[in-house]
Amino acid sequence: MCKYHSSWTGLVSKTTKLRRTVCDHLTEKQVVYLEYTTILQLVAEQSSHTGMAGNPCDKEKKAV
Repeated sequence: MCKYHSSWTGLVSKTTKLRRTVCDHLTEKQVVYLEYTTILQLVAEQSSHTGMAGNPCDKEKKAV
């Protein structure tokens, strides 16, 4: 998995692209889990830069 250093807008577009890429090969539950764990990792990376963690659920809803 690549490391992203972009804004949340970039994150949303990447997770949307990720969903389109893997949706055919995984069940919906697996896709959501993959997105969730990816977002959690990115939240940790973002928080080290911005000083705030944010709520990954809010970001995931925007990506849908």
